[in-house]
Amino acid sequence: MSLVLWKKLPRGLLKKRFKARDRLGPDVKRLVVKLAEEQKLKCVHCPRERNLIIEHDHDPIFGTGDKLTAFNIRGLVCQRCNWHLMIYEKDLNGEYRGLDDVSNYISNSEWETYIYAHDTLVAMLYESQLEERMGTLKYLKRRIFLDKFDDWKEWGPASRRIPALGF
Repeated sequence: MSLVLWKKLPRGLLKKRFKARDRLGPDVKRLVVKLAEEQKLKCVHCPRERNLIIEHDHDPIFGTGDKLTAFNIRGLVCQRCNWHLMIYEKDLNGEYRGLDDVSNYISNSEWETYIYAHDTLVAMLYESQLEERMGTLKYLKRRIFLDKFDDWKEWGPASRRIPALGF
């Protein structure tokens, strides 16, 4: 996906002003375009199509949550859904939100699907970045080793025995 697509996003899709959009890195812009296409230019939770916010994790696995990176962006949401995601996340973490009489309309299954999509994306980004840094051959050797370890962990060392040979 090229950055040319970034310029073709419909006017008013994102709530960010031009200067704020211009400061975003190229990897973030590519991710926003990809998310916009996957979400069909709508909020991830409702049918709104204008003034979407780039929703991100404030406590990501990689980096800090104060700056938008490809590792902490979760989706494009409207202001209302962003607020409900905040309420759901505070309830999930057991934090006091100061709004006792407000109910949340984000369901557990919607949250799980949303977070799973984000975690999958982050894992793919991390693996591609790792492959780029290590080189393809070293990366493949690492993957083969990790896959063997995962098999051993799941099935145990006994499953590796070959009965005909006695070991």
